[in-house]
Amino acid sequence: MEFSIIEGVLTGILTGRDESSAAIPEGVTKIGEWAFQNCTALTAVEIPESVTEIGSRAFERCTGLRCIRIPQSVKEIGDDAFSGCTALSEVILPEPAPQIGKHAFAHTPWIAMPRGMSMEIMNHIILEGYNSAESVTIPDGIREIGDCAFYGCTHLQQIRIPDSVTKIGDCAFLGCTDLSEISIPESVTKIEDYAFWGCGCLSSLRIPDSVTKIGCNAFEQSGLFSLRFPNRLTVIDSGVCKRCEMLSDVIIPESVTLIGVKSFEQCISLVHISIPDSVQYISDYAFLGCKNLISVSLSHGITRIGTGTFSCCSHLREISVPNGVMYIDDEAFWGCKDLKRIVLPESVEKISWSAFSGCKDLVIAAPPGSYAESYASIQHMQFEELTV
Repeated sequence: MEFSIIEGVLTGILTGRDESSAAIPEGVTKIGEWAFQNCTALTAVEIPESVTEIGSRAFERCTGLRCIRIPQSVKEIGDDAFSGCTALSEVILPEPAPQIGKHAFAHTPWIAMPRGMSMEIMNHIILEGYNSAESVTIPDGIREIGDCAFYGCTHLQQIRIPDSVTKIGDCAFLGCTDLSEISIPESVTKIEDYAFWGCGCLSSLRIPDSVTKIGCNAFEQSGLFSLRFPNRLTVIDSGVCKRCEMLSDVIIPESVTLIGVKSFEQCISLVHISIPDSVQYISDYAFLGCKNLISVSLSHGITRIGTGTFSCCSHLREISVPNGVMYIDDEAFWGCKDLKRIVLPESVEKISWSAFSGCKDLVIAAPPGSYAESYASIQHMQFEELTV
């Protein structure tokens, strides 16, 4: 078997693709992405100590591969590196184990082989929580709940997490539709992207103040009724509570400076939201489609109301924009059909022509001689003069 090797990276096979064994030359530092993908005849591979990284999908669907020994030199195994190796029943890993990407050994007999419990654990990280029972207790000493660890465990109802865990990985509980009880210990500092996506039975969750990161879409389509964000959090990431249709109570701490795109989109049970003055930026479509939102207390730290921020908040009645806001962008209040009055400060310099589309009975209240007054005149909108 001959290889294409460029600056130490084995990028592919030149000849011998149908051979049953491969000896990677000494000096290769990385087995590149897709390098051996779909080599179905391959049953054995020798990896030298010079290799430090195995790229994403490097051996994906090598269905004849039975055993692999990862040398001590390897520090990283990429996403799906050995995914679909349906004969791979033995993997020899060094100690300490390298960083292992998402689904690196998915759909292999090695990851599916029972180890005396319903979880596959390696290097203090839960890789897979397949066949989980209704109630699961994670063993003490586990540091991370890995990416997609309990993905799609639809029968999982209760999980106990020890105080050794510091991170809940991407998609860790995604699609756990029956999960209703979970306690996050004070040791956890990160909840990654899509961690609890689609957990429709999860109605309550206490997030400790130790958490400094909550990833995008972490609670999307969950059943949460209320959520208090931890007081060390600085960013509410995009889509965090998107389509949480039961969410009626949200507490945002003074530590937060940014609310991400579509963070609370279609939270149709949300009636009031108070945004602290620490928030400097509310991203586009943050509250899109919160149709039962009646009142909003805006931060005095913002300078712009972004595109579609309150679009389709059809029951929003009145809002006061704080002094310091200079721009109101496209469709910011589009479709807010019940919005009757908005107070705009003298600081406003520009309002998009579509900012108030569909707000047919809206009265703009602003100081005389302000930009807001001239905007109301040009747009043939009702104007109320504010006096100091």
